Amino acid sequence: MIVPPEPVELEAGLPFMGSWDCDGMARMTFRPDGYDQGGVVLTYAQLEEIVPGRMWGIVMTDGYVVTVEADGSDWLTWHSPQSGDTFRCRRIEEG
Repeated sequence: MIVPPEPVELEAGLPFMGSWDCDGMARMTFRPDGYDQGGVVLTYAQLEEIVPGRMWGIVMTDGYVVTVEADGSDWLTWHSPQSGDTFRCRRIEEG
C-alpha cells in the first residue's frame, strides 16, 4: 500500500509567502499551511532550497511539484515542471 506523505507547514517569513497575480490567471496564495490556486488548496510535503534565499522546489502531498523564485521583492517566478507552465507574478498581498 502506498501511503501519502504527511503535510508539513512552511515558515511564514519565506519570500514567496503571500498572494500573487500571475499573468492574469487565478490568484495564487502561498500560506504556511498550504498553497491555494483559485480555491483548490494543496498541502506541502517537502520544501527544497535550490538557490539559497532565492529559489525553492515545493512538493505537494499529492505529488505535484512547483518551483518558485522570489527575492523578497514584489515579483515571483512560478514554474511547474510537470505542465511546463511558467508565470511571472506580481505580489498583491503580503504573506
